[in-house]
Amino acid sequence: MRTRVLATVILLCLGICAGCGEPPPLDMSLLTGEPCEPPCWQGLVAGVSTEDEIERFLTGSGLVNRNSVYRGSLSRGGKTVGVSIQWLSSANVQGAHSRNSFAMEDGLLQDMTICLGAEESCMDDSV
Repeated sequence: MRTRVLATVILLCLGICAGCGEPPPLDMSLLTGEPCEPPCWQGLVAGVSTEDEIERFLTGSGLVNRNSVYRGSLSRGGKTVGVSIQWLSSANVQGAHSRNSFAMEDGLLQDMTICLGAEESCMDDSV
């Protein structure tokens, strides 16, 4: 069911971009399992990936709209426990408000929410 929903969202995004010139890169990895199968995404794994790996992904991936990257504090119970990093997909051609996010604690990725550019297409993984 999840694969069918993702395929539908991806096809809709492709249809929207058909007349837009060169479309932004569209992430198909959740369907193909390349470069890794969930819970891994684009080589990033909750509980394993470091803040340096996250930074390299954000600055080097064509999937990231670099102008949209936002860093803030991650709080629990009124106490700052880490860093929250939010960003928009470069495939976000419709101006969806869904933001991708990484939650970092003690220098490790703890939680990630990945959206494919449409509000209904977010996937969440955490440790």
